[in-house]
Amino acid sequence: MKILVVDDSQTIRAMLRRALAGIGQTDVSEAQNGVEALAEIGRCRYGLVILDVNMPVMDGIDTLEAIRASPPYAGLPVVVLTSEKSEHMVRRLVEMGIADYLSKPLSQDRLTDRLGQIVSRLSLSTPSTPTLRSAEHGQRVLVIEQDLDRCPFVVEVLSRHFHVVGIDSGAGALQMMMEPGAPDFDIVMLGLQTGLPPAELFIPKMKAVRQLSGARIVVCRRKGESPGKLVPPLIDDAMEWSFVPEAFLASFERALTGVDTPLAGLPSFRASLERDAVSATEQLFGLMLSSEVTLVRPGAEPLCPWPGQGVHARLDLVAPGTLSLAVLFRAGDQSAAAITAILTGTSTGEIDQSDARATVGEFANIIVGRLRNRMLEVGIHTQMQLPDTWTGLTGDSFPFAEAATLTFNLSRPPVSVELLLSVGCHAANGPAAPGAA
Repeated sequence: MKILVVDDSQTIRAMLRRALAGIGQTDVSEAQNGVEALAEIGRCRYGLVILDVNMPVMDGIDTLEAIRASPPYAGLPVVVLTSEKSEHMVRRLVEMGIADYLSKPLSQDRLTDRLGQIVSRLSLSTPSTPTLRSAEHGQRVLVIEQDLDRCPFVVEVLSRHFHVVGIDSGAGALQMMMEPGAPDFDIVMLGLQTGLPPAELFIPKMKAVRQLSGARIVVCRRKGESPGKLVPPLIDDAMEWSFVPEAFLASFERALTGVDTPLAGLPSFRASLERDAVSATEQLFGLMLSSEVTLVRPGAEPLCPWPGQGVHARLDLVAPGTLSLAVLFRAGDQSAAAITAILTGTSTGEIDQSDARATVGEFANIIVGRLRNRMLEVGIHTQMQLPDTWTGLTGDSFPFAEAATLTFNLSRPPVSVELLLSVGCHAANGPAAPGAA
């Protein structure tokens, strides 16, 4: 994996280099500020950026915003170095979708272990050349795309659901089909750049090749781009380009099925929301409370099982005519009071219910802010209100039937919290107000 370390301190950069070398990561470049970092990212294909928040010239926040605003690099994993604990700063970092964080001051031993965990979890190695990927099920897809950034992206995303081969030109595809043992393909996806010859010339030749004669031909275009000569019957379908994996898959699915299915119907989108919710929760408690946060796996026991009542915060993201996301964040009374006490620097005896509701509501706001940004990334514009907070029973208005329950153990304080996510079709009248059961 190629890694970029960005920090104005030469000492910190050296510490990070040693820690990365300790876990076998030696392909490491350096930058002293955000401007240098952006120039490096534009020159080379990095798998991970480790970014200091406080730097001269261009700080980490501005750098991260620039990365997220650039479609080819918007999904680049970024781990931030920070000692910041303010609610405003944590909110910005979490909502921009950082991959993880490293808290300053750094300890060399702890740093090596922590980076090892981060790199192992990210599993970011991307093939430098398109290769055949195996899948447990799915059709065979031939991707023709010359661009060195887009081709690996398409192969990686589609390989989650199909058997995929990537090639850099129409001529290369025809040449491959002439080789002994060339496989049959069900779908041919033409990217934005297909090399030579022009697509309108090699598509008829592809249809004459036995292995491609029955393939469905899908052309990828930029939004609003004219189809030119690539219209039926020369091609079968067209889709819009996106560097956001879920949006790309949704567009591909629409092209194949002709059905504009809400992204809630895509298991990959539901799973991505859950992953973002887990990351946001871990980062939130880690940054603001310096707490180790562990997702409780099914069958394992939480430190403080949900007592049946406590402090709640609910938010709903509604995309009119498309889908809705209902989020419920809850903690038992004692857990909520303990978290609030650490956050405010007071004792649990000084915390009243309004304090605990404010804390739970604010934490839910930050987590849902990240999920809202995820939905915006895939083109879903949602309406969001302030969190509805209350103390007592959960009530029966939450859509439990479709909900995923994520339970987290915190090391500081030693408590547990729960996050419930329910993705479904948009209800025309909006969510019902929570009520006591």
